[in-house]
Amino acid sequence: VIDFIRQQYIENGTGRWAVIEKETNTFIGWAGLKLIKEETNHHNGYYDVGYRFIKKYWGKGYATEAADACITYGFTIMNLNEIYAIADAENTASHHVLQKIGMRFIETFHYQRTKHDWYKITKHEWLETKIKSIAD
Repeated sequence: VIDFIRQQYIENGTGRWAVIEKETNTFIGWAGLKLIKEETNHHNGYYDVGYRFIKKYWGKGYATEAADACITYGFTIMNLNEIYAIADAENTASHHVLQKIGMRFIETFHYQRTKHDWYKITKHEWLETKIKSIAD
């Protein structure tokens, strides 16, 4: 797995990051951007934000914090114009995370025999959200 992630960085300049809990210095999961080259929902060559956490760390805001950091990195450091996300249609917690970071639901589609929901955020939408949060 480490070699695969390292290769993503070499080839694409990004990949998944380890997420470490500050207070305990414990690995709690991963998050990051990944360049998706194979076709998914009629798209390819797009950046996907993803995250996975050890179950005992669910519901503590770590996924939202990590996903938001990934989106910020994608738009400010990588200068991306849009970022996508895919969530299992039944995973309401993941939908909540994606909506909290400003992503908008596009459509439901089937992927690997399972219903998934497709999300997207553009750099323009992200900037509008950031400006609005400063104004509030």
